[in-house]
Amino acid sequence: NVVFDAVGIPSILSEAVHIASVAGRVVSMGFANYPADIPLLEISSKELGIYGTRLQTKKFTEVIQDFPMFLDNVDKMISHVMPYSEFRHAFALLEDNREKTGKVVLTFGD
Repeated sequence: NVVFDAVGIPSILSEAVHIASVAGRVVSMGFANYPADIPLLEISSKELGIYGTRLQTKKFTEVIQDFPMFLDNVDKMISHVMPYSEFRHAFALLEDNREKTGKVVLTFGD
C-alpha cells in the first residue's frame, strides 16, 4: 500500500498516514513550508515508511512511455475482481486465503 500526497496541505499528509495500511508507505510530493500535524503513534504502530520526493529525476516521460510494457505484470498481481458490494467477501479472501489471494480489485458501476 502506497499513499501519495501530491497536494502538500498538512491535513492531507496527516490523512495519508491515517489511511495507509500496516507496513504501508506515504510519499509526500508537496512543497509547503509549514509544519504538519502527523500522528507519530500511528506511524510507529503501523510501521509506516514516510518518504519525500521532488520529482527531479527527469524520468517521468520515460516511465510513462515504458509503462505499457509492464501491464502484464500488474495483471498477474490481481487475483480477484468483484463489485464493491462484495467487499466483505473481498476482505475475507485477504484474511483467510492469503496464499492464493493477490490484489483484490473492487469495481464501481458497470
